[in-house]
Formats: sequence, C-alpha cells, structure tokens
Amino acid sequence: MAEKISRRKFVIITLFSGVSLYVAGWWAFKVRKGDASDIIISIIRKKLGYMKIDKSEVKRFAGDFQKTFSNKQRLIGGWAGMLRPFYSLLDIHKITPFSDKFKNFEEYAVTTFLLSCDFFRNGADLSREVKYTVLYDPYEIGCENPFANY
Repeated sequence: MAEKISRRKFVIITLFSGVSLYVAGWWAFKVRKGDASDIIISIIRKKLGYMKIDKSEVKRFAGDFQKTFSNKQRLIGGWAGMLRPFYSLLDIHKITPFSDKFKNFEEYAVTTFLLSCDFFRNGADLSREVKYTVLYDPYEIGCENPFANY
C-alpha cells in the first residue's frame, strides 16, 4: 500500500518546488544574460519616489547604467534583482553581510541618475516631470555642470 503524504510534507515540497522554479527561472532569464535592470529600477523608484519620473525613462537609464558594469557587478546585480519584490517593501539587504556595499551602490545609482537627467538643469523643480537625457560620465562630458546657472 502506498504511503500517505502528510499535509506538512505536502506544504514543504510545494514551497521548495516553487522557490526552486523561481530561482531557476530568474537565473535563466536575468542572471545568465547579465541583466541587473530590475534592482536599478527598484532603487530609483524607492529612493526618488517623490519625483515625477516616467517608467520608460528609468528603464532607459537602467539599460545604459548597467552597460558600465563589470561582469561580476552584473552577476551580483542580477541575483540582487531577485529580491526586488521584498526590496520595495523593506530593506532586505540590511540583514546581509554586504549591506554597506549595497548602500554605496544605491547612492551611486541615485547620484548617477540625478546627474544624468534634467532635474538640476530645470532648477530642481519637483513639479516638473524628470527626463533622462544621457548617462553622466565625467570623462565623456568634461565641462558639464548641472548646478551652473548661466
């Protein structure tokens, strides 16, 4: 006679299968391709949520910003994006041993976005919609000063 499966065993097997499928799918579609855009978009939305920013502008910035990453940074960003649903609700990365590095990455992403858009060129006006112009790189755009009043 076949062994009956308990409710607890069924829940554990189902939970394990769901998490395994989620991780495998994430690896297949994001990590393997080096796509870290999900976590970048989440950072911009969370830290600059008070600003009027079009979703397509943030997506364009994330695509350009991740092109500057090394392969290792893309791998880490791809895996970090898997926690995006939790990141938008709470600071899940604070409980990891890499919290300082992630906080530095958050600040770098937000600073780069603010320097890459027209927010400061329009006088830091929160009532206007922010438009992403071009990825800020001080080596490419040598004399650009978004804080200058001409």
